[in-house]
Amino acid sequence: MNASPVRRCVICAKPRHPDFTTFCSARCRDRDLVRWLDDGYALKGSPADPDVPGMDGDGTSTLD
Repeated sequence: MNASPVRRCVICAKPRHPDFTTFCSARCRDRDLVRWLDDGYALKGSPADPDVPGMDGDGTSTLD
């Protein structure tokens, strides 16, 4: 029988814990949240042109 591969934490690569989904602990889960809140996962690109109608300063459309 083949054992299933050990799934690793996306932050520190320790084995995941089922209580924290893709993380090994609450600490790694919270570190990931801080990255999201600090725009650490933002896509690289040029800043939005403020003169383009229908675009916010963050590059999202205001026409929806």
